[in-house]
Amino acid sequence: MKKIAIIISINAAIIAGLFITAEFTFRGLLFSKLPFMEGFREPGFYADWYSSDDAWKLHYLFGHWSGPRHPDPLLGWVKPGVHIGTYDNDAAKTIGSKRPVLLYGDSFAEGFDSQFIEDHKTFPDSCGIINYGVSGYGVDQIYLLYKNSVEQYKNPVVIISILDEDVDRSFLTVRDGPKPYFKMDNSGPLQLCGVPVSSDPEDFFLTHPPEIMSYLLTAAFRLSTGVYQNQDAKNLCGGLVGKLIGEAKIVEQKKRINHAILLELVRDLRARQLPHVFLLFESAVNFFKPSRWRIRCLEETLQRESEPYVAARDVIEGFSTQDTYTPLPFMSSPRDFHPSGLYFRLVGEKLAEMIGSFQK
Repeated sequence: MKKIAIIISINAAIIAGLFITAEFTFRGLLFSKLPFMEGFREPGFYADWYSSDDAWKLHYLFGHWSGPRHPDPLLGWVKPGVHIGTYDNDAAKTIGSKRPVLLYGDSFAEGFDSQFIEDHKTFPDSCGIINYGVSGYGVDQIYLLYKNSVEQYKNPVVIISILDEDVDRSFLTVRDGPKPYFKMDNSGPLQLCGVPVSSDPEDFFLTHPPEIMSYLLTAAFRLSTGVYQNQDAKNLCGGLVGKLIGEAKIVEQKKRINHAILLELVRDLRARQLPHVFLLFESAVNFFKPSRWRIRCLEETLQRESEPYVAARDVIEGFSTQDTYTPLPFMSSPRDFHPSGLYFRLVGEKLAEMIGSFQK
């Protein structure tokens, strides 16, 4: 028995040694400049874009990053036309004496530009839209930009636009670059973390490397289970894949933090007595499919707080029929899931009804 134990130990040591050698060899090649490794430099092979900072860190390390070179110390990044630090918006100079309509959100909101609204006569002539939509924002950054810019305007109408995936972004500490994020204890208030945002992105990524233990094992797991390409793969084998990666716990954490941020946002809007409406976006491919937990989380919070909101899903489903529905007319292109002009027009008309009621 002793000899068998020794043989097993020796073989185990050899296998472990071979694996460690293979792992570090693969890492060396992965982070090299060798062109034949380019196909392996896909961050999604090694981390979840929706829940892991590591995916975005690898995005930078693999040379695909195009984030801000001069970050905003509070928000991480803003868009052209919104000034770092003050959050003045150049669009405010163009509306004259019109009542400001402040639109906050991510790239879906950013695409809902003032020119489109003017061309289609979507909003009342007495209103002038000031677009604060910023690509890549989560619910956390939307709230922070709102809170640090709204005081500049007299008697504004506020639209808070949220894409379902924005609830994932609030879970991250880095995306297009290092960003602010909120934490909360079991019974404590929200705590703003990660600020001031590092002024040197290169130093941030150098001092905050990925925490992946094994690139080989992680890639093998993500590719073999299908999680890399299909988030629904987490439900395979009776939810076994989701259990292995702790998906249920992550979802609950996301729900909890976004619920708390939304409550703070609602309290602030009410304290300022601002007329407002929430706009909930989803990708057009999801319409006529059962609602997923992200959009349900947002709707349940708003319904519980008796907050007015427009759900893009309801608008599109009221315009189309399930039997003939195709998402293509509602996307800017087959490879770009952002809204088309038709999508914006229909949603804009619904918003206009609500904003018109604020004018009375």
